[in-house]
Amino acid sequence: MVNLDSDKEFLITLDTDWASPEILGYVSDLLKEFRTSAHWFITDNGFREAGINDAPLFSIGIHPNMMEGSTQGRSVKEVFDYLLNLAPDAESMRTHSLFQSTPFFSEVIEHYPQIKTDLSCYTPFNPNPKPFNLHLDNGSICRLPYIWEDDLNMYMPESDRFLKWGAFTPETTFITTDFHPVHIALNSADMSAYKRMVSEHSLSSVDLKTLRKYRNNSVYGTEDFLRDILSQCRSVSLREVTAC
Repeated sequence: MVNLDSDKEFLITLDTDWASPEILGYVSDLLKEFRTSAHWFITDNGFREAGINDAPLFSIGIHPNMMEGSTQGRSVKEVFDYLLNLAPDAESMRTHSLFQSTPFFSEVIEHYPQIKTDLSCYTPFNPNPKPFNLHLDNGSICRLPYIWEDDLNMYMPESDRFLKWGAFTPETTFITTDFHPVHIALNSADMSAYKRMVSEHSLSSVDLKTLRKYRNNSVYGTEDFLRDILSQCRSVSLREVTAC
């Protein structure tokens, strides 16, 4: 167990990353158990099959994959049209693999002005993360840094994993995190179980019975950390914090 300061507020965000509806439903039920606000960045239609779009505590953003070979499309237009057809009310994004460039943001600002907030700015252990406007020649977009991501956390030295809490005492009271449902369901402590599972099964269709064969139950992991956050701290919604 990690002991957290109860005065800290967390924005829980999740990148669905093509996880199966069963995995998404497992995580959705966990968040509902704690009556937690959460913001989901969606990659495909699985979130609808899991009923995430119908939960009042949840909000939806898009997770565009601009990398070569993307199943969402081959251009900004194709990718964004695909995702906004699935989530037409989305106003935020986090890019897959944190893809970013000024020409990319300029195109989003010009053609998709409904996307007002970007959360693709990863600044690990930043003691005082604040939203800021990225101004370009055709407008601006609000960027909200986040300071912890489950899979990137797993590559850090073991002593720094989950959170180096000294970096947030006492001035940091607000922390944005990025979870992946598959790592919550696996209770991942490193990438080994995930790599074994996806080498043998398709992530988009794996069921919970199969996933449990790979789940970490021996050391502190991602679901343990999430439960510690939810039981000790207040969660907030994206709308409460994105004021550029």
